[in-house]
Amino acid sequence: MDDWRREPLPGGGRERETPPWARRARSWGRSPVGRALGAALACAVVGGLAFQALGDDGTDGERPAEEGPPAALGPGVGKLWRGAPWFAADAVHDDLAGLPALSPDSLSARLLRDVAMGPAAASVFTVQARHEAVRVEGVRVNHVRCRDASAGTVFTARVGGGTGEHVVSLGVDVDAAKPVAVALGEGGGRFRGLTMRRYDVERFEVLFTSARRCRFLAQLVVSSGGRTTLLDLASVWSPNGANPLGFEVTGPASGYQRAYALTPRGTYGERVKVEKLDPRDVTVVDGGLAFPPIP
Repeated sequence: MDDWRREPLPGGGRERETPPWARRARSWGRSPVGRALGAALACAVVGGLAFQALGDDGTDGERPAEEGPPAALGPGVGKLWRGAPWFAADAVHDDLAGLPALSPDSLSARLLRDVAMGPAAASVFTVQARHEAVRVEGVRVNHVRCRDASAGTVFTARVGGGTGEHVVSLGVDVDAAKPVAVALGEGGGRFRGLTMRRYDVERFEVLFTSARRCRFLAQLVVSSGGRTTLLDLASVWSPNGANPLGFEVTGPASGYQRAYALTPRGTYGERVKVEKLDPRDVTVVDGGLAFPPIP
């Protein structure tokens, strides 16, 4: 069990340790001086690129062959949650009832190290086209390692249902012999691709499902100019670019030994209350879990 969790995913995973130099650079970059110098440098670079892109007569010159990645990925917003989100762990947590409300960081450190998302792990992101014509072809998963679904402790959370903004919703069944992206929502069926023009921006969400507990890596497949490029997807997107590359998902177990509800407290959910549920009231419904009413 421990070896399965600690074995690093190729290319890194969310348990990967950030190098000291990177932590120092990130801290400096957040300081007022660092931000000011960064903004000045960005302006200089953008200005230089704009100057080089102009011909002697002030008009666009001949375009060289397009270089660099055909698209850029960044943080996104979307529907994300469908139904009550839940997490499951192998460990049996007996010491949670009656705890005072915890901060999200304290909760993660205390409870959630061993949990996997259920019934779907998600990546929500934006795609910006950088080449003249870019086609989003689909999603590829690899380095998949699976075992039985977690059946120790299950948690459900009271959160909102997403922003409601338009997103391109895709689903990937990790258990399939050859996982492919399918379109979620009206019509369904295999994702047939999406063509974007330079500077177009689209919001995507990709939901990975499995009946087992699986770890894997995933990439967005894009093409431009006859070339195919794989762009790494992250389970969490952050503005500073420190995005963990591993995904972990678990299917529902037939029964759990402990069950809890996590309820945000405070104006911005800065504290989380842990409430005990009867695990016998947690049932499997349509490939997911149904929970009893939360007091």
